Amino acid sequence: MKRSGKTDSSHSGSIPFETVKEKKRGNCNCRFIIVFQEKDAFEIQKPTATNKHYQVQRDLELVLLGVSVVAVILSLIVFTMIRVKSSERIFVHKNLLFSLGLGNLVYILDIASFSTRMDHIVLCCLVTVIQHYLHTSLFTWMLVEGINLYIKLVKVFSVRKQYLSYLMMGWGIPAVIVGLVAAIRPSSYDMGKSFYKNITCGSLKIAAKIERTRCWINGSQWIYQGPVLAILLINLILFVVILRVVFGKISRKYGKNKISATRHKSTLALLPLLGVTWLLGFFVDFHDSLKYAFILVNSLMGLVFCIFHCVLDDQVRGMVNSQPFASFPIEQFREALRARKARRRKQSHQKTGTTPASNPTTPTADRNSRIDKFVFSAENSNGKEDVIRVISEGQDESRI
Repeated sequence: MKRSGKTDSSHSGSIPFETVKEKKRGNCNCRFIIVFQEKDAFEIQKPTATNKHYQVQRDLELVLLGVSVVAVILSLIVFTMIRVKSSERIFVHKNLLFSLGLGNLVYILDIASFSTRMDHIVLCCLVTVIQHYLHTSLFTWMLVEGINLYIKLVKVFSVRKQYLSYLMMGWGIPAVIVGLVAAIRPSSYDMGKSFYKNITCGSLKIAAKIERTRCWINGSQWIYQGPVLAILLINLILFVVILRVVFGKISRKYGKNKISATRHKSTLALLPLLGVTWLLGFFVDFHDSLKYAFILVNSLMGLVFCIFHCVLDDQVRGMVNSQPFASFPIEQFREALRARKARRRKQSHQKTGTTPASNPTTPTADRNSRIDKFVFSAENSNGKEDVIRVISEGQDESRI
């Protein structure tokens, strides 16, 4: 998965340069070894094409993650502005977005701030612990999303609010995992420790020191990927069960009309909630195209969430429109003004030459009594009817 943080090179100075040069000339498989005699070291690199792919993938990932962070912030603002009492769905959404946005932000700062893990060892150790916790919490909150959807859509039984249980699951499980790793294998978070890899070049065997630029876990990546895989497999089962229920409800409501488009929308809406597309990360080492697909799908998770669960969500849009800041009927007010102007133009054509202003014999009281008024009503957020009176003679509008 993308959190491995491995680089493309290794270094070692334990073998004489002449030996390395001789083996390199006699074995075409040793072309990936580059000798830097003036640095008293030699470097083992991946092929040039792989290096290019790595740079493009990293730049693409950073750009898409930046877009995703902005979308997450906008979504959090919308959910914060919505004043809804006892909404577990919004509560879980906000926690999922917080873990996603903060985890992506720390990941971007890690790549941008550290050229090597040896620059600031203590700070890098702290960043490693934070990243492990945030990235794991993202998947535990996806699990919470799946459980909440299962209770609401499949079981459809009334239970008391599960805020405390969801908090313990979403933020508590990652804390337990990080604590166990720190207690059992503290070297996993030790960024000052050196690791070596055996490189074979013909008859030459090199114990090369691995240089890494990411502040990420040492040793086996299954410390992180194991719990994540277990959560994703559970969510995959929930994904299939929930889709069957949703598709059944869609079929009963719409019949065969528009069922295909509605199914596609429902499927896309569930993907950022349950995270099943992250399973692709376990296969990215097979081909570079899978890495590009993984980056495109998962780095834009925040944007996809914002589109399907804020912009296109009817319930959220209804809640936004019902808030006090959106209760004033602006469109109706504009329509009233346009209608009033149109009526006045029509009256001026009908009464050309006979208006009180053009007839000096018309009493002043009659002229003053001709004040155009237009009244319209609109329903406010409390369900009461507001009447707004628009007066044409430069009067202030009043609300009764």
